[in-house]
Parts: sequence; structure tokens; C-alpha cells
Amino acid sequence: MDEDLKKEIRGFALQNSSAHGGSTDSKIIIGKILGTRPELRSKTEQIIPEIQSIVKEVNAMSAADQIAELKSEYSDLTKPKPKQKQRDLPELKDAKKGGVVTRFPPEPSGYPHIGHAKAAIINEQYVKMYGGKKILRMDDTNPESERLEFYAAIKVGLEWLGIEYDLVKNTSDDIDMLLRKGAALANSGDIYVCTCKRNQVQEN
Repeated sequence: MDEDLKKEIRGFALQNSSAHGGSTDSKIIIGKILGTRPELRSKTEQIIPEIQSIVKEVNAMSAADQIAELKSEYSDLTKPKPKQKQRDLPELKDAKKGGVVTRFPPEPSGYPHIGHAKAAIINEQYVKMYGGKKILRMDDTNPESERLEFYAAIKVGLEWLGIEYDLVKNTSDDIDMLLRKGAALANSGDIYVCTCKRNQVQEN
């Protein structure tokens, strides 16, 4: 490992350690260096021992010594980052004030993640921009993989984000109506039931 990379790793370790009471974790630094230097991902096994060694050295230092070295050797890491300007969402073509309806349809088959938060926040912001209503619809049509704790986790996560819904429902609430509509479409010849085997679908 070249000296420049070692110095970069040590700087990240000092920065993280000084921000967290004088101690850091090699996993955090590994994630940081691979995030900023993606070309190193193919060499992960080679750099991990070196990162662990550097983190051990940094953690053995006093908090005061960590801060002193960070300021003297890595002053660029101590400068506050400029705040990024928040970008507005693009306008919705032909949207009418008060008439925007958004639907957030998570499947309660696992815990919510950043992708859920992103979708929910975008929905929330569009209703704030235009007025209208928000619908939370649990996509509960796969009961084998769904659990009550996932329902609860999704709702708690949305509450934490400060998002409230005008209507909360489950897809299963409308299953009879969906079956009727599906049957009507099938009878009219507008849809058909696919009987292909899974491997055939994948090949196609």
C-alpha cells in the first residue's frame, strides 16, 4: 500500500474517531475509503489488514492527540462542508391545485429502508406543492413473506419522517373488486392468464 493511501486512511480514522469520543471502527473506515476510492474494491482483502492496523494505532491515542494531529496534518478534513442547496422537485405536467393524489405502496415483507423513505418523501413533497391527498396502501398480497412486525416498522418509520396519510388501507381490502375487474377484462378478451413455467418466462 502506498504512503498516500495510508495517509488518507489515517485522516479518515482520525476524523471519525475525534467525532465519536476518541474511538472509531475499522468497518466504518473500510466503507469510507471504498466509497471514495471505488477502484480499491477489487483489492479489499489486501487493504483491510492495513486499515485495521491504522485504526488500532489511532484508537490507542488520546482524544487530545487525535485532534491535534487532525488539525496539523489534515486541516482540510476539519473544514465544515458547504451546505448543498436543496433542489426543488420538477413540476407535474397538467397538475391541478388540490387535485394531486399520491400513493405509497410498501410490501410488508421486510423492514423499511432508504428507498422507502425516498419514495414516501417525494410523495409528501408533491402533495405539499400542489395540495391533495396521500394514500398509504400496504401491498399485502404475498402473505407467506409478510409479518405484523413489518407493518408496524413501516408505520413507525413513516411517523419518524413526519409523514401522515389521509387514507391507510391494504390491497387485500379490494381483492374482491380486483377479482371482478380481472374477470371482466379476461371475459372481454383484453387480458389472458399466462400459464408459462417460470423458466420459460425467464428465457423469454
